[in-house]
Amino acid sequence: MTVGRRHLYVLDRVPAGPPPGLAVEPIARSGRLLAVRGSTDRTPPTWRAFAWADTSDGAPAPPAPPGTLVSYHTVPHLAWDADLPDAWVKQVSFVTRRADLGADDNRRHHRGHVAVARVHHPGIARYQQDDLVSMEGEGPEPDGFSELWFATEDDLRHRFYASDASRAVVRADTTAYIDFERTFSVMVHGPGWRP
Repeated sequence: MTVGRRHLYVLDRVPAGPPPGLAVEPIARSGRLLAVRGSTDRTPPTWRAFAWADTSDGAPAPPAPPGTLVSYHTVPHLAWDADLPDAWVKQVSFVTRRADLGADDNRRHHRGHVAVARVHHPGIARYQQDDLVSMEGEGPEPDGFSELWFATEDDLRHRFYASDASRAVVRADTTAYIDFERTFSVMVHGPGWRP
């Protein structure tokens, strides 16, 4: 299937089993994974899991599962991909543009960040950007999302940046388009993860 849309449902519970057509990712609530890369946990307190679905162009979004707080509908842009184990970890960033940037300039900067990330984030196994098209429910209103998959927690811990200098390069690049006061990240686990 050629993916035309990606749908994110923010849930107030982790379902006992995945709802039909959706992949469920429990949210890492401790904040320790974000702390590894120098961030603080700003995840809204009622959020417990994400459910994702990909659809082809023109296909309807799956119905929102029980416990959905907010639904986001996006156009995905895969930057790169690699095989992942079932126990991966992922950073989902709710990316909001700077107030002085229009949507087109923001998208251009965000797409350009892929080249920077390729060099300075060696631990990322899969990287995708999702442009927000619409949303339902009460929740943050980002311009889109960055999804960064890591094969292991060690890759996140020790290979998020290529070097100490990489941190400054990435910050300089993202400062050109991201409003850091309104942008935040959430860590989730793949289906094979066990605490």
